[in-house]
Amino acid sequence: MEIAPGETILITGDGVVARAAVALALWRGAMPIVAGQRRLEGIEHFIDTSARDVREAVLELTDGRGVDLALDTKGGALFEPTLRSLRFDGRMVGIFNAEPRVEFDLNEVYNRQLKLTGFASVFMNGADAARIFDQLRVLFDRGILQPPAVKTWPLENYIEAYQTVIDGSAGIKQVLLPNGGGA
Repeated sequence: MEIAPGETILITGDGVVARAAVALALWRGAMPIVAGQRRLEGIEHFIDTSARDVREAVLELTDGRGVDLALDTKGGALFEPTLRSLRFDGRMVGIFNAEPRVEFDLNEVYNRQLKLTGFASVFMNGADAARIFDQLRVLFDRGILQPPAVKTWPLENYIEAYQTVIDGSAGIKQVLLPNGGGA
């Protein structure tokens, strides 16, 4: 979904995808609001999901209007408050759901004419990915997007690497190396 200058976008999460979404929103002239448990560096509008009601905080930040677009990178318990944070005719893209099912009032979608879309990169082939990377290359070249930090692990340390992912590695990609190596 496109985002236009002047729009507001609610981004749930604090990982690599959320960081990239913030950079893209700012580049497009939009106002990002991040809802998560860790404040991303340089974020002006942050909602601590462990301390605040997401919908109430969004309405406060948007003078009661709600956001134009939401990118839900977390799902689960954040799905419904993210959906309820949209303005009339708002749009929401979900890319992940930590829980297999969520419950919400379908009238939220119908009565406010919301547009809800899911995106699963697992169904993309190499040509699809190459096309997206070609579009993003210029943003990396200009410094608008930054690659995430990477920590490598020898394969035999897979349990520790996996635990690091579960504990929330704050935007650091964990990479297993097959034949030793690591840092």
